[in-house]
Amino acid sequence: MIVNGFIVVTSLLEWKTKQSLKPTDMVLMCLGVTRILFNLVTILSFIPDWSTIVYGIWFYLNWIGLRFVSLLSVIYCVKITNYNNCVFIYMKLNISKLLKWLILCNVLVSLVFILLLKFIRDVSPQYWINSTEISLKNSTETDINNYQFIYLFIYYLGSSLPFIMFCVAALLVIRSLLCHTQQIKNSGTGLENSHLKAHINVIRNMVFLFVLYIVYFVSNAFFLNDEPEIVTVTIFSFIAPPFYTLIHSGFLIYSNIRLRITFLGTWRK
Repeated sequence: MIVNGFIVVTSLLEWKTKQSLKPTDMVLMCLGVTRILFNLVTILSFIPDWSTIVYGIWFYLNWIGLRFVSLLSVIYCVKITNYNNCVFIYMKLNISKLLKWLILCNVLVSLVFILLLKFIRDVSPQYWINSTEISLKNSTETDINNYQFIYLFIYYLGSSLPFIMFCVAALLVIRSLLCHTQQIKNSGTGLENSHLKAHINVIRNMVFLFVLYIVYFVSNAFFLNDEPEIVTVTIFSFIAPPFYTLIHSGFLIYSNIRLRITFLGTWRK
């Protein structure tokens, strides 16, 4: 929480000083706030008999954080690449105006998915078995399996959409880098180019994030394991997401010049 708190406080001070924030800084601030709340809810989740409300908030903040990370990758992609597509040109010129709607869309889409999960849990056949004591065992078991499949499908769909968006942005940046490198070679100006370095830095960040995403999906698979009595599985499923947010937030500070300089200055003082 300290690392994310540093990102939020630094962004707020920047906002207060300049009365505005760059799109990347705005997303970083939203991501920092989301992760602080996520870590707080994770701590509450270790309390025995934690309520389903806390359970739902945990999923909700988890998805919002993933979407903010993907949104950050999209902004980097729009800023770095030079595609002549009308959509890219429009986004590049209006990214600051579109940002508030993208953030709102992130919040609403995550809310829709969490409400869908709640609906599936509420209409589960197991509820009707307990209520009406119907003993149609074979049919109800099939229904329960179907509901479980739908529940897992919605859960992984909610988690996979930001990952897909991230992968598309990464592929577009890589394609832009290859085209830019080819242009530099054809012009004979050498490979020392600031725009080329910007491409490489963004790709480096995305590769690191890709590794963290894999850890996240593995932890999700353990989290939904049907054998919660396995202590190591339970611990890993709860520790991995906060660990993912901590490592990634620290890397964001390192890769952002403004945050890195502020952090080093604060550390020295």
